Amino acid sequence: AFAGTVGGEERRTALFDRWHVSMTSTAEKLLSRAQEAGAVRTDLTVTDVLTLANAVARSDPDTDRVRRLLTILRHGLSGPTTPV
Repeated sequence: AFAGTVGGEERRTALFDRWHVSMTSTAEKLLSRAQEAGAVRTDLTVTDVLTLANAVARSDPDTDRVRRLLTILRHGLSGPTTPV
């Protein structure tokens, strides 16, 4: 995904840049719609959501565990006493 390092800074390829812009734009639209519908907090930013999702995705190679963690992230740490 990276073209190399120049002066200590990683230089991204054009493909990576296009992918990043597309993903961020799509996430912004989805977040905005969710906020307008009252489904998520209005103070969330797209960077918040993508950073949290990335952290969970990278936390464990077990996809079932990642799904569980994303569910907990989505619904919060407090809530019903029934397992997620």
